[in-house]
Amino acid sequence: MIVFAEGMILLFLLARGWGNRKRKYTVSPWAWGGATVATAVSALGVRWLALRLVLGIFHIEIPAGFGVEYRSVFAFMKQGTEELSMNLKRHLVKYFLNAFAYQPILILVLGFGILFLICTVAGIRKKDIFLPLAALALPALPMCMVAIEGKDTYYRAAQYVPLIGAFAVFLLLMLVKEHLPGACMAVSVALASILLWNQCAETNQWFYVDYMKYQDARRVMEQVAYDLEKGYDTAKPVVFRGAYYVPYEIAKGAYLEFDSVEYGWIRRIGDMVDPHLVEKYNAEDGHGYAFAETPVNSTLRWAATAFDGTAVQLGNFVKMLGHDLVIETDLQNIDAADAIADDMFHFPEEGYIRDCGEYIIVNF
Repeated sequence: MIVFAEGMILLFLLARGWGNRKRKYTVSPWAWGGATVATAVSALGVRWLALRLVLGIFHIEIPAGFGVEYRSVFAFMKQGTEELSMNLKRHLVKYFLNAFAYQPILILVLGFGILFLICTVAGIRKKDIFLPLAALALPALPMCMVAIEGKDTYYRAAQYVPLIGAFAVFLLLMLVKEHLPGACMAVSVALASILLWNQCAETNQWFYVDYMKYQDARRVMEQVAYDLEKGYDTAKPVVFRGAYYVPYEIAKGAYLEFDSVEYGWIRRIGDMVDPHLVEKYNAEDGHGYAFAETPVNSTLRWAATAFDGTAVQLGNFVKMLGHDLVIETDLQNIDAADAIADDMFHFPEEGYIRDCGEYIIVNF
């Protein structure tokens, strides 16, 4: 939805600011907006109908303890003013302040600024207020989605981020080609190529981190499976407790040190909004400010409680590695294991596994 809505605004900017003025839709923002809203509402209706058909035909019932929230356009009705305010503040950190630390967000913020500047100049020349208004709608729309969804959008789901940067580069190149000498176009293409090269390098860096995370998770679970098979009855169900952290050496590129210049700017601006806002993103293990979401989160930590509070997904991961473990699904036993795990050692220390009779606890 967010990609569609942002895309419609970008197309409107092209059509109204630089398109064929003889076509009716280029001079009718109300018709364009109405068509966008009508399409969005129709899509929501089709989605709702498809969901109901699938649930009905296959007799699917969502368990009461299912840990994944259903996110809909009515989520805002369930949240208070304080919760909405905090979600908007979190959006500010992730999609604006992180520009000091994270290249994709830097390009996003620059893209917003460049598009607003271009559209403001074009709007003054054409005496068209809708061009700068549409440019302002680009950063405003994701904030509206925060209110609609009832939470700040996960970065991995913010697919509009590359779209804005790509459009800003495209529009700049188009304007340079139309209004500046050929040499300027050559320089612009060279700069765009450098930007693309750096983006590719950044992307490959995170692919490498992800690969190293997988190798680490695989090594840990093979060690756990070996220890269980060597000294315990693996016919008993296993409860995984604690939280496994990605080793700092693997994910260090996702952190800012507290004494860095970049963190200083993030903290300085964030404190103006809320003195405790930025510290919410400080790493739990004390390694710094975590500006990237997924690289610092381990599959093992997620899979230990994914979806329904059980480690079924972790069992699937171990099975993929060639080991069969029985995973505890009784939530009462899992709750009881929490109190026991508090007094246990942690992986990889001796004693991180304990046989409790009915089940075995593995404590990360």
